[in-house]
Amino acid sequence: MVEIVDRCGIVSGRKLDKFAKFQLTPVPAEKVRPPLIAECPINIGCRVLEIQEVGDHDLFLGEAVVEHVVEEALDEHGRILVDKLDLLCYMHSEYWSCGRKLSRHGFSRKLAPNNSMQTDE
Repeated sequence: MVEIVDRCGIVSGRKLDKFAKFQLTPVPAEKVRPPLIAECPINIGCRVLEIQEVGDHDLFLGEAVVEHVVEEALDEHGRILVDKLDLLCYMHSEYWSCGRKLSRHGFSRKLAPNNSMQTDE
């Protein structure tokens, strides 16, 4: 998917049907108007809150209202099994693979001697 993601990111959708051009499969979404992408293991449907002009681009600020996850990436309680996905992230103009668990939120509390870790609380 990284090649398709890159190709989609370097062309504007104003004059080009990216689904047709890059042979992606649109799937009707439940709570939002734009279609889901069948080839993506996770689709997040967002409600547009604001559109800001930033140079020659528009910046869309949104609120996630629904997520669609392929069934094989969910456990018996409906939680996402990240290790079942081949996720990527974009950082500093580079694509990176991600998905290796490092730890859980709050793990550092157990590392602080005598629970003396300072917090903003």
